[in-house]
Amino acid sequence: MKHFTITLSILLTYFSLWAQNYSEDFESYEPFSRIAEQSENWRCWNHEYDKAKDAFVSDAEAHSGNNSLYLFSSRANGGPTDVVLDFGEAYASGEMEIEFWMFVKKESGGYFNFQGTHQDGKATALQCYLYGDSLFLDDMSTFYRTSFSSSEWHKINYQIDLTKGQWTMNIDDQEVASFTKTGINNSIAGIDFYPVNDDPSNNNSAYWVDDVTWSFTPYTFPTTNFAIVDADFRGGR
Repeated sequence: MKHFTITLSILLTYFSLWAQNYSEDFESYEPFSRIAEQSENWRCWNHEYDKAKDAFVSDAEAHSGNNSLYLFSSRANGGPTDVVLDFGEAYASGEMEIEFWMFVKKESGGYFNFQGTHQDGKATALQCYLYGDSLFLDDMSTFYRTSFSSSEWHKINYQIDLTKGQWTMNIDDQEVASFTKTGINNSIAGIDFYPVNDDPSNNNSAYWVDDVTWSFTPYTFPTTNFAIVDADFRGGR
């Protein structure tokens, strides 16, 4: 008779991660008030409040309701307005959907980027320039270009599977680009909105952002894993 002694290691792992959702239509703010000064979800670049960097709530244009967020500059290098929609943490796994509407004034430009960490400027996951009726997407390895009519509202949507590193950008429900990211560039901590016009012949940047939403669904890890870590055979026939 054969006898076996088998040691089983039962690994129990539980992650207390929950789906998260955020939406902002700016209707609860007064026109000409500053967003980072009032909202716990918005902040100025580099985490310190700076009135010059804060963006105004505006009732000049709106995708829905009466208000939106307005960013403008006439400087060659943009700014000083520079605000970040902070996601609260840097997400590196799970699925995210990010959506907002943009209206770029005619003969002007706009810009935004995704920050991969809470240390602003350490890792830019992607960036978008909007000018000359075009949108230029830079995923930090490849440039993509598509049409983007000025003085019209456009829906910008990202479907992101951080676990697989798969990112897809859609404009007005049409796919613009799909690409794969790895490492620190495959994480998201917030969106930076900065008014700059990359067209060297025009320093004017003026755009509105409205109906911002993002949602996060965590990756579901197995709650129980079994592994044989030791097995002994003790004689017999």
